[in-house]
Amino acid sequence: MRKLQTARALNSGDRRTRCSIFHCSQDAVPDRYSACRYVMLSPKLLEILRDYWRMRRPKEWLFPGDRAGHPITRDAVGQACAKAHDLSGLSKPVTPHSLRHTFAVHLLEAGADVRTIQLLLGHRSLATTAHDLRIATNKVCATASPFELLPRPAPSLPPPDKPEYF
Repeated sequence: MRKLQTARALNSGDRRTRCSIFHCSQDAVPDRYSACRYVMLSPKLLEILRDYWRMRRPKEWLFPGDRAGHPITRDAVGQACAKAHDLSGLSKPVTPHSLRHTFAVHLLEAGADVRTIQLLLGHRSLATTAHDLRIATNKVCATASPFELLPRPAPSLPPPDKPEYF
């Protein structure tokens, strides 16, 4: 919920194009858990957002709500997810949290380390990130043991037999 509040509270000045990130300050989201967050922004999404901005020219909020001077509501985001779910034909639910979970799993499967994922998700605890990832069994089974990276020792020859004297 807090991360959804952060996304809803982005304003048009929060964009940092050079670094391909969004920045949302603490005071944008009035909640005791809020923190300054940086969220990665893909070049493709940046182009989509630029087109959106050129067409809509939002004044204060990047995603304005129905009420003047207020960001999009949590319910409106939930309704957009429900509409996307209906249009997609997916059997699993589509919620803001399921999108975050999917984002994290895709990052992990693409080779991002868990600490980076933790920072991007805004988690304080690595245990929370691990819980959110719920790594697929095939990913765990496909992981090579570090033992496999060690050089295999050359087989040692057995010591020569003691000579037999007659």
